[in-house]
This record gives sequence, C-alpha cells and structure tokens, in this order.
Amino acid sequence: MSPLWRDRLIVGLAPERLTAVRLGKGLHPCPIRQCEVRLDADSTTPWRPALDAFHDLIRDAQWQTANVEFVLSSHFVRYAVIPGDPDAQSADERAALGGIVFRKTFGNLCQDWRITLCETRKGLSSLGAAIPSGLLEDLRASVGKHFRIHSIRPDFMEAFNRVGPSLKDSPAIFALVEFGRVTIAHVADGAWKSIISRLTPANDANAFAHVLEEEAALCPFPEDAALWIRDLTGTAAIPADMAGRVRPVPAPWPGHPAAAFLA
Repeated sequence: MSPLWRDRLIVGLAPERLTAVRLGKGLHPCPIRQCEVRLDADSTTPWRPALDAFHDLIRDAQWQTANVEFVLSSHFVRYAVIPGDPDAQSADERAALGGIVFRKTFGNLCQDWRITLCETRKGLSSLGAAIPSGLLEDLRASVGKHFRIHSIRPDFMEAFNRVGPSLKDSPAIFALVEFGRVTIAHVADGAWKSIISRLTPANDANAFAHVLEEEAALCPFPEDAALWIRDLTGTAAIPADMAGRVRPVPAPWPGHPAAAFLA
C-alpha cells in the first residue's frame, strides 16, 4: 500500500502519559480507535516511559501500518521569540539568527537541540522551537517497517495553528496548560511578542493564573487581547478579569477528546 494512502496514527508524548489516535484515510478522517496510557515519570530520560509505552502499543496489529505523527509535550520542547531582521532573508540566515537567540537564552544546553522556526512575514519576529536531538533520534528509532514518520511537532504549535489564521493581526494570548507545565505566548500584528514555559506544581489548579499574572507584569497584554487556552488538565482556574476573553482552542476533528488528549 502506498504510504500516502495509509491511516494516520497521531501519538502524543508527555512525561506522565501517552495518547494515541488512529484516523482513517480520506479528506475527512474519523477516529478508528484511541487510547491513553498513564505513566510514571522518569527524571533521567523524561520521554523514555512514553516511548516504551509506544513500543508496547504497536505490537498490536490494530495500530500498525500507518503514517505516524508525533506530537510533543512542552516538557520536551524549549521556545524563544526570534526578532525580525530584514537582513536575514535566506533560511540559513534565519536559522543562524535563531541559534544565536537560543544560545543567549539557554546557554550551552541548546548545543544538542534541533531548532526550527515558524514562518512569518518578512521582518516580523517569529517563534523558534528546540527539541533535544536525543529525543528525535529515539523517535526515529522507535518505528519499524510497519510505520513511516510523517511529522514530529510540538503540541503548542499544533494547537496554535488551529487558531492562528483567524487571528490575522489581532492581539491574542495563547496558552497550553499541561500537568506540571504552563506555556503562554503573546502575539500581535502578525508577530510573536513573548513566550514563557514554566514548570508548575502538577495538581495546582491556580498555576495557570499565577504564571499568566507574572507574564502580564513583565509584558503587559492589550486589553482587547483574546485568551485562547488549551487546558489538558481540565482544572485550570481563569483569573476573574480574563474570564470574558477566554476562547477554547477548537478540536482538530469531530469527536476529538480535546480536554485530555495530547494527540
């Protein structure tokens, strides 16, 4: 069977869970099966429990022969706003600028990271995402002859891309709330203004509100900025003064368990 006509297997990896959804072929794919596996965290190699669970999953023939799309928790990704530079026109020049920003932000930690930049209009700031090379190597090694890796992408960007085109140049706050981490970005005028990704207590319902208030103090949000939120915990408390601005990130397809699944 041609890889182009295979089902899609979307696999979400986080320190505390693996989620998987198999979608049928076609222009309007529907879920065929889905599962969630809760995990014990590993402080040494945080993605190892999820990959071990993935190996167990694909032993079942019902999950085989598919194009795999890995979706990564922000626990495994680092972000930075890359300032716009009209002189950095080629992809290589923009990549070099991204590398400089990540080294200034994260120091030597980023030497073994793979950095990618999102597309923006010329001269505008963009978002850079960095993934450990070790994780990418383990993901590529995890698939056998029954699979083809179609993509590896951060869940934060996956979710943002579902609302980004509708924002145009309007100001917006975009948030991803996970177990133990909150990621918040501010966009306006078609450009990325700021981003913060912070470790938080895993069961603290007020963690999102605290991080949002801290970020607003450092980089004030416009009063008309909508708050787009993807809450994987289902418990994040919203500050009272922001409640009227909340917009839920839409699910990628009908029937998707958006409140819980990373995939």
